[in-house]
Amino acid sequence: MRKAGFLVRFFAALSFLFGSVSACGAGDNTKYPEANGTKLFTHEKPRGSEKPHSRAWKEIVGRKVVVQGLFWGAFEKGYGPYVIMNGSVICIDSSKLPVEKLQGTPVEMKGKLVAQIQPAAARFSAGFKRPTRVFKIQPTEYRILKRVDWPWMRLENQARMK
Repeated sequence: MRKAGFLVRFFAALSFLFGSVSACGAGDNTKYPEANGTKLFTHEKPRGSEKPHSRAWKEIVGRKVVVQGLFWGAFEKGYGPYVIMNGSVICIDSSKLPVEKLQGTPVEMKGKLVAQIQPAAARFSAGFKRPTRVFKIQPTEYRILKRVDWPWMRLENQARMK
């Protein structure tokens, strides 16, 4: 059991480090030009034979969203806690969450998507060299899951696939 927990944390760290997007959906920078909010999309669940329209994250700022993934970052410096999804990461405003309890668990977060400008890092320090847009969720509710069913961001009003 202990070995399985280590593997989950190990692969979560690899996903964060080498995934297609890092730093909480950060964008508008030179290192990750694909992550400027136009290449990060919601993936709505299909309804029968019709595929719903996907939207760029920057188009749905201010709307209620749902994400499922691995909660991580409770004990890290920088952006704070985040949820690792399939190919992307979203920061969580953790002021009202029991982050130590959630660390390393599959979670579902519901809340409002916000975009903030992260200031440039100091010269010779880690971080982005210029101000960067960072996407966060201000959670209204959360729940711990046994497994993740849909590892992409979706709008809250979309029906869940059974």
